[in-house]
Amino acid sequence: DDYVFAEEQNGDVLNDAIFARNSAIEEKYNVKIRVDIYERQTVEVKNRVEQSVTAGDGAIDLAMTNCQDAARLMSGGFLTPLGDVPHLDLSKPWWDQRAVEDLSIGGELYFTMNALNIMADNFSSAVFFNKGMLADYQLDDPYKLVDDNKWTWDKMLTMAKVASKDVDGDGEMTDKDTWGVLASYRMLGDGMANCGELIITKDKDDYPVLALSTSRSASVCEKLLTLLSDSKTVLPVDKYAGQYADAWQDLMYPAFKSGHALFISRAYVQYVMYFRDSEVDYGILPRPKFDSAQDRYYTDINYAWASTVAVPRDVKDPEMAGIILEALAAESLYTVTPANYDVTIVNKQLRDEDSERMLDIIYANRCFDYGQFMSLSDMNNKFINMYKSGNLTFASDYAADKEAAGVKIADLVDVLKDLEK
Repeated sequence: DDYVFAEEQNGDVLNDAIFARNSAIEEKYNVKIRVDIYERQTVEVKNRVEQSVTAGDGAIDLAMTNCQDAARLMSGGFLTPLGDVPHLDLSKPWWDQRAVEDLSIGGELYFTMNALNIMADNFSSAVFFNKGMLADYQLDDPYKLVDDNKWTWDKMLTMAKVASKDVDGDGEMTDKDTWGVLASYRMLGDGMANCGELIITKDKDDYPVLALSTSRSASVCEKLLTLLSDSKTVLPVDKYAGQYADAWQDLMYPAFKSGHALFISRAYVQYVMYFRDSEVDYGILPRPKFDSAQDRYYTDINYAWASTVAVPRDVKDPEMAGIILEALAAESLYTVTPANYDVTIVNKQLRDEDSERMLDIIYANRCFDYGQFMSLSDMNNKFINMYKSGNLTFASDYAADKEAAGVKIADLVDVLKDLEK
């Protein structure tokens, strides 16, 4: 459920905002909004769209699924270019302008994000920090570091070293100790994106190209691997996956909530929900930059959980589909987004005005990388293996990936060009 449907008002601010939005649209346009909800992180939405389009029944006006499945629907020819849908104005503020720019291919946009996609906000990447530990060790104010353009991976790890402690005194750093940073084996690939090093970007004609060929790419990878491989400071919790039913639920969250970590680096805004009963006073930050020369902070998203909007190719009434989609997005910006942002997240969960300001930075700087959520490149898996092994194999990995990725990208471009004919 991406917070798109509420059966009735129940006193919950977010639920009631969703109900009010849908009711207002139904009344204004004399329509009935019917929502079929499928289990998240399954392919059910994708399968349903494929079946509907193949049958030509036009049963679906709007599909909301994660980035991976939206991309599969796009490459399979099951989606209508949003530029062909009447009444959509993708320049309006209720459309995510970063997504509109990053997700287009060859000037066509088949899926994107707007104010309907609350889960895109909630699963935007972030760093959480323990304010009490920060004060105890008299460390620099991270909010000021962000504002002064000095919030970098180097700085975060320097601060984190101070906080790591062998609590049980056994001479080893384990899941029972206090850590500077709680992370994951996916942090190297995510960190590359946060440093502005996307696996796939686009050429002058808006077509995807493999992008990690610069000396900066290699330098960023080397620096991140060195920092994240500090086994006395950084704990990738999936290292203990075999000892916990869920290393996140049973290790990462409790460790932070109980004051046994200064930072969680592979976190998402959604984690405020998990920390609502925490006695730890915490704040939220964007993921760090590589260095102060970096043009901006980069916020990657959890592509498996963040949803998109798309219109099936066989939609019966494109005009009405466009009217309702645009209206829902606009109404969401002024009703549901404030309910989620101001009431549910900021007022109930985050505990200072600086965190609210950091949230604005996080949302404004999202980036979207086809190399992360389409099987065009294997670099994401190679980053995971690099972190697990601790061996810097970036140059050889990239060389091995380049040819195969180039073929896959060319095939995708050919498919999409054929769809435009």
